[in-house]
Amino acid sequence: MTDPAYSAPHHAGAMGSLVEKLDWLREHARERQPDARLVDWGRRHLDLTGDDLAPWVARAWWGIAAGELLRVYLYTRKQRHEALALLENPDWSDIEHAQASGGVILAASHLGPPKFGMNALLTRSGNPLILTNRRDMPDWLPDLSDLLIDPATADRAQIMLRAALHLRQGGLVYAAPDGGFSGAIIELQAFNRSWRFSPGLAALARIIRRPAFTTLALWEGNAIRLRTRPVPAPDDDLPPDAWHRAWIESHWQHAAEIIRSSPENLRFLCSMFRKEFGT
Repeated sequence: MTDPAYSAPHHAGAMGSLVEKLDWLREHARERQPDARLVDWGRRHLDLTGDDLAPWVARAWWGIAAGELLRVYLYTRKQRHEALALLENPDWSDIEHAQASGGVILAASHLGPPKFGMNALLTRSGNPLILTNRRDMPDWLPDLSDLLIDPATADRAQIMLRAALHLRQGGLVYAAPDGGFSGAIIELQAFNRSWRFSPGLAALARIIRRPAFTTLALWEGNAIRLRTRPVPAPDDDLPPDAWHRAWIESHWQHAAEIIRSSPENLRFLCSMFRKEFGT
């Protein structure tokens, strides 16, 4: 059952703080009829049954709805600061330490509130190079053309060259391997399904020999916390394709933990809801 009554833009324009709206959404998620699409996903891919299923669905629905509400706040001029204020004490120290000796790769994922990690990164100094879909970027934001690459409008060779130059100049490169970075694909099997990844970031890490961190902004209650974890470099003796797969598998381990334990952060499920949520 869908919930056509919920509209993220309408909710964003209503009275009350963002935190109050997140609390309301959580209560609404518990009271509404469990969404059949989420019920099916939980059964198929996490083997959920019985009493475990309804609470999981409520938490997953809340995370998707809260993420779409947050997206509206992020890209509304007068509300953006309220969205960014949800980020609690970000610890960039490991990344800053690594960047002291050169460029650093930040491997994101389609987990947690949408676009939040990218926007949090843009509030720092350091001019990161970010691969992202630019279609929903508002006109009033400062010109970010030097910082953002849209994979839909640039070919793989251009992306790889620009990212390699940025790393060699000591910059940060931020992208999600589970996005459309290149035509090649690495597939992993987990949770009763196939997961597809681009080897582009792994290839950069292998060629440029710079450290990489899985970097995720994730819901924890009504707050958002930044989690960073090093992606170990695989054995140098591996051939390129095997090296790329090993790198992706290391990055994936952290994402798999989130999928297994934190239904609020399953952002990759939001595509089935965005139209009805008005985003």
